[in-house]
Amino acid sequence: MSGLKRMVDLRGGIVEGFQHSTILQRSISWADYSYATAALKPVVFPFIPQLASSLALHDRFTSRSMLANMEPLGFKDLTVQNREAVELFELLYSITECINNFDYASLESTYGQRIQVSDSIYMIEWRLCHLEEISRSRQSWKRAGSVPLLPSIEEGERPPRYPSPTDLSDVLIYAAHLFLHLAIRGQPPSAQRHRALAEALMSALCDPILTLDLLSQPKAYEVPGSQVSRGNSGQVAGQGATGNLPTPYAQTSEISNVNMPRPSRDELHANILLWALFVGSCVRVPVSLDSSVLLSNHHEFFINALRNYCRMRNIVDKDTLAEKLKDIMWLYSWCEHQLTLVWNEIGNDLRPWVTAGEQVNVTLPASRDQREQSQ
Repeated sequence: MSGLKRMVDLRGGIVEGFQHSTILQRSISWADYSYATAALKPVVFPFIPQLASSLALHDRFTSRSMLANMEPLGFKDLTVQNREAVELFELLYSITECINNFDYASLESTYGQRIQVSDSIYMIEWRLCHLEEISRSRQSWKRAGSVPLLPSIEEGERPPRYPSPTDLSDVLIYAAHLFLHLAIRGQPPSAQRHRALAEALMSALCDPILTLDLLSQPKAYEVPGSQVSRGNSGQVAGQGATGNLPTPYAQTSEISNVNMPRPSRDELHANILLWALFVGSCVRVPVSLDSSVLLSNHHEFFINALRNYCRMRNIVDKDTLAEKLKDIMWLYSWCEHQLTLVWNEIGNDLRPWVTAGEQVNVTLPASRDQREQSQ
């Protein structure tokens, strides 16, 4: 990349020397982004203002996230503290919705709209690369034990809140970047260039996965005199919170606790984690024999975490999972295809937990196909 940078600088720089060709500017910038992402390095070319314009934002996440953060939060609750990450996610949502509603029958009349989408993609990837560089620097400070303690402007003189909730800011950044490469840019899921982003997302997921214990299957134990297993809450798996309504799992997620009734809360942050695990599950980079055992099989890591999180949140059918993913980000054709592939891997395991004896008679919600056939 240093050689390309020198060649461009000899021709006047990417901003001035190539202002006659936005195609060359975009191509060089894309090469810069690809190298920075794969090599975990900062971008080398300067920002190009004429390529950066933003689509209108929808405020789909910002207000909801701020309201959710105002609730009393505990250790197993999820939050997104980085406002810039949420702002970029708003822009990514605008790009996705624009592509979903794009009229492919009249390409000439939508030329300006396509240029604006391309400019928005340039700007969001520029900012994502810089946020990732900041995240890597922060992680290196933590490993060195030299993280600077900066006072929070919002908190003022108030003492810090303990225990602090689990922050999903880095998870959101890396998952958004992966979605940009996979869904928006249409790169193949098996491309080696996804390896660095997938490993970074795995590292960012360390805290929420360990906090929610998503690497191990939900614990179950046998009730004396019965073959029905119980979850962590001690509730029969085929019995609802009221004792009458059937449900395949006792809900034990950070947003629902049967032992401590809580008012309904926006599932935005929980769905962001679910969406990030889904995006990670779409990466299918072949296992490298010379890489670390823990970081080689990215797909299996994300699939296991997604399966366990679906169990934890009582997501036992494909339509429910699709509904929660659409609450965050959904590119129609790509997401539908990837959801089918992912569900084929996890769907058979999302069943009521029973022992080898009797079977629990659980009434699951009818799928969309079943409802159409009944009509």
